Amino acid sequence: MNVARLKVVVDGKEREFPAGLSVLQALRALGIEVPTLRHDDRLAPVGQCWSCTVEISAGPGLPFHNRPGCHEPLP
Repeated sequence: MNVARLKVVVDGKEREFPAGLSVLQALRALGIEVPTLRHDDRLAPVGQCWSCTVEISAGPGLPFHNRPGCHEPLP
């Protein structure tokens, strides 16, 4: 079975991830530590504390927005 893959740019470098990951999961897979207060892989993310805030842009030249990385799916 083929898993869909997504190409995203992280810190200026194009990376590829399996579909279905949150931004937090993708960053952690790269070894990028994002601070969290409540994250537990056994529980569904809630996205209320915002301690895992990341800046996300929909594409080159588009504005960045702050989002909770635990609750934000990869684009």
